[in-house]
Amino acid sequence: MVAVLHRSPEVQVIESQEERPIAEWQELYPDVWLLLEVTEEDAWEIYKARLIAISPVDMDLVPLWQEYQRKGKITGMFHGVYTEPGPTGIA
Repeated sequence: MVAVLHRSPEVQVIESQEERPIAEWQELYPDVWLLLEVTEEDAWEIYKARLIAISPVDMDLVPLWQEYQRKGKITGMFHGVYTEPGPTGIA
């Protein structure tokens, strides 16, 4: 068993058993980072995942991501949909 020594208070551990497409998780949790466990994939695409945790800061999820990696779980970090307009570029 691996223990996380420090976890930010900003991290909400959810560990959902429900599987959803990534886009659905991103819609449900806008403007935050999501740590997802991949449950259905092929060589080109992830079809479904379980939500492990969310945080407004991606780096706060790294210790938890590392813990799941050590357990042999396939995981990924994704950002929820942005509700505020992002920066624009001028070409």
